[in-house]
Amino acid sequence: MTMPWRLYVPLAQTDDWMWCDKKRFLDVLALLLALGGLMIAAWVSDNVFERIPHIEDEFAYLWQVEVMAGGQISQPSPEIPRAFPVPFVVDHDGQRFAKYTPGWPAALSTGARVNIPWLVNSLLAGF
Repeated sequence: MTMPWRLYVPLAQTDDWMWCDKKRFLDVLALLLALGGLMIAAWVSDNVFERIPHIEDEFAYLWQVEVMAGGQISQPSPEIPRAFPVPFVVDHDGQRFAKYTPGWPAALSTGARVNIPWLVNSLLAGF
């Protein structure tokens, strides 16, 4: 009896046919699902969210990405910090920094360097 995961795949140099086993089928299926997830997430990010942040956390992350792109972990606070509020960004001892750990902004900075920070999350969702 033929199993449903068996596929016929032609060999490149001969006219023979060989059986693909279940593991190869599942590997290809996983890759196709990952690519599908990447494409759907990228489409939603582009068409639904319009490549812009929609919650305050995202603004703080992107602010921190810009600071990190300048080679810093914090910036000097403005003279009157209350005149320039940024959600989830803290002013302490004359320095302004985001309240979040730098891991996710560091990952986002890879996309920001090539001007596609909106695509980083989609890439990570797919792989």
